[in-house]
Amino acid sequence: MKYLFYNHRKFLFSVFLIISTCLILFAQDFSVPEDGVGDGGDSFSSFDSFDSFGSFEDSGSSPLSFGMKTEITARGMLGGDHWKGYFNDDDVRDLVFLDPSAKLNFGYSAGQAEFFSVLKADKDTLTLYPEDIIEEFTARAYLGNFIVEAGKMKVVWGKGDELHVVDNFNANDYTDFIFPDYIDRRLAEPMFRLIWNGDNNLRAEAVYTPIMTADRFADEGVWVPGQMSDISGVAAKILMEQAGAALAGGNFPGLIAALSAADSIIPETTSFDYGQAGLRFTGTAGVFDWGVSYYIGHYKQPTVDWSAYIDSGETKLPELHYDRLQVFGLEGAAAIGRFNFRGEAAYYLTDDVAGDDPWVHNNSVNWVVGFDVDLPIHNVNVNIQNNGTWVLNNNKIEKASDADYNADDRYTNNKIVFQVSDTFFHEKLDIEMRLLWGIERGDFILMPRVSYAFTPELEFALSGMYITGKDDSEFSYWQDNSFVQVGVKYTF
Repeated sequence: MKYLFYNHRKFLFSVFLIISTCLILFAQDFSVPEDGVGDGGDSFSSFDSFDSFGSFEDSGSSPLSFGMKTEITARGMLGGDHWKGYFNDDDVRDLVFLDPSAKLNFGYSAGQAEFFSVLKADKDTLTLYPEDIIEEFTARAYLGNFIVEAGKMKVVWGKGDELHVVDNFNANDYTDFIFPDYIDRRLAEPMFRLIWNGDNNLRAEAVYTPIMTADRFADEGVWVPGQMSDISGVAAKILMEQAGAALAGGNFPGLIAALSAADSIIPETTSFDYGQAGLRFTGTAGVFDWGVSYYIGHYKQPTVDWSAYIDSGETKLPELHYDRLQVFGLEGAAAIGRFNFRGEAAYYLTDDVAGDDPWVHNNSVNWVVGFDVDLPIHNVNVNIQNNGTWVLNNNKIEKASDADYNADDRYTNNKIVFQVSDTFFHEKLDIEMRLLWGIERGDFILMPRVSYAFTPELEFALSGMYITGKDDSEFSYWQDNSFVQVGVKYTF
């Protein structure tokens, strides 16, 4: 194990060395196009600015341009009885995580055509998800009022501030729970986008992805979701029983089939059956920015169908599938005085319109509404948002195995996200505090962060997360996962 860890470190160091050498030879400041390659044209007030590249100025001397960010973070788990492990040499290695990473972005602009790419190197990418080494790649052509884009892309729809209900094309990476910035936890998707820019800020865009990437969850470690653990436990029990029976009966084909069945539980989404498409129109009316959108695709998280498992007397595996989904969305934002108001509303339409199919999600109404304001106190900014869901036809939800079942019969789910921040010493010192409160389910998450920029390129940050709530709350499975984290970032 130590040998493997040592080689991983050597490999990471080699990657950093190669990228640094390229940077020394070719480095120039990178110019991000105004309509937002890689972020869909929307901006974010990031909670954890570690994961942004910062700003780059146009070099003005070459069509080829580069930028780079390196960082290293160290995290110590503090929740539950984790702290006791610090006094035990055998346990402490499981409680402290060291995560070096690097990103290199480069682009090329030649008149009406350009491309932008981001390469990523960290432990998970190099060992588990090598397809993410090329995190993004976008080719773009300007054709009069039209812009055509294609590549491995991230597109953001909606006016919410890192909270959205109309943004459905890119999946989320939850292997590190909810701590990274919104845009950094999104997984880029092979995508085509056509944009039309009209008069008076009127804009239309059409997006198509030939396949779908599902939400990504940890399959080991402290961030494995509770439901995934439950399903994995059921599947493992059934498959072990099948394998044991096949082995006892000398049925070697049956033994191989039982041992390989676990790989086929989760459907493969890299096919045209899981293509996604959508249309969005945005514009401005006075001080009000508005938008309407339509999306057709699938939920990014699987739904469990327990029917075969129940009917067979718990001898057959449960089936997983991704519910078909259509989203009809509205969005708006306005700046009035010191206040910046924003909101989104969406109707989620599935195949279970009546609400009586326990293996498909019911239709639902979803929303984000909030504001931020700069107070006349130093540089204090306050940001408050409500993210909510109302499951329709919930009176027909009876079985505990229903996709939408809630033991307390609560079919609204409102979360309040409150953030307050201030800056000192000419914005070198940044202090933030974010709080998430789940009203109906009693969740409470506190996320403080302090950062200091020694230079425009070098930043140090201390951050953490405290999780608590009721035993049956939405995030109760992670109540022992409170942590503190330190990190250093250098941007070239």
